[in-house]
Amino acid sequence: MKSQSTFFLLLWSALLLVSCGRKDTLCFAFHPVQSDGWEQHGTMVFSIDSVKQAGEYALSVGVRTTYAYPYQSLWLQVIMKMDSLPQSAVDTMELRITDSQGNILGKGKSLFQLLQPLRLYHFVAGQSGSIEVRHIMRTATLPGVSDVGILLQRADAIPEAAD
Repeated sequence: MKSQSTFFLLLWSALLLVSCGRKDTLCFAFHPVQSDGWEQHGTMVFSIDSVKQAGEYALSVGVRTTYAYPYQSLWLQVIMKMDSLPQSAVDTMELRITDSQGNILGKGKSLFQLLQPLRLYHFVAGQSGSIEVRHIMRTATLPGVSDVGILLQRADAIPEAAD
């Protein structure tokens, strides 16, 4: 089990390094959750460095879960805080972890990754800020969530968004 976790960590580190070098990806990162569960007030903060190219960017939010996750869905609050904006953009989203039959929708063998689009944002060159993600489930500690992540990339770089 430990070697499998190490493998996934190395794989995602490599993907992160590759994606950071891409011009169309502004941020692609996952943060680990404490091993005893995701605390309700445990907010994951992702820094957005200075935007180099103005335009529309698509935000996707993702999680990695295990068989220990007890629910069909995961409700999240996502807060975008960007410099030069008068207020933060706050969104609520539902991530479907399993279908109605209980089949896990994420990809993986014992650790399942699911990445779901949230919305588009318009950025101007030079902007920076952060994205905060926290769960809004009615439980103090949420078991079975291993990591929480985001993917923020130019909308015109996504084949589905260009159609």
